[in-house]
Amino acid sequence: MSTRFDVEVVRRFHPEQLRPEWSGEGQALCRALGTGSVRAMRDIIARVRQGAAPSGDEAFSQELAARLRAEESELRERARNLAARLARVVPVGRPLTEIGDRVATPLQRARAEVRP
Repeated sequence: MSTRFDVEVVRRFHPEQLRPEWSGEGQALCRALGTGSVRAMRDIIARVRQGAAPSGDEAFSQELAARLRAEESELRERARNLAARLARVVPVGRPLTEIGDRVATPLQRARAEVRP
């Protein structure tokens, strides 16, 4: 989502620098992330509806988590590549994609500061 925001910042504040393909790439990244999440939820629901034995939950969870991490890794790489291209064209500031959750307000703490 931060990558789409980055594209919209370029659209709003640097429209002369905007390349048409960036919007499509940002949308495709969001769509892929959402599709993967929905697929995972459907897998979980199907498992519950099938009445699967709880003894297999750990293996199911590990397999699902591994698949989601692999998808996220690929999407993260694509998002960072797009953000890097945006940053080369508009070399002012840093893309939110790069900054991540290190933009916490005084009312919240960045993830790195949160302790279990």
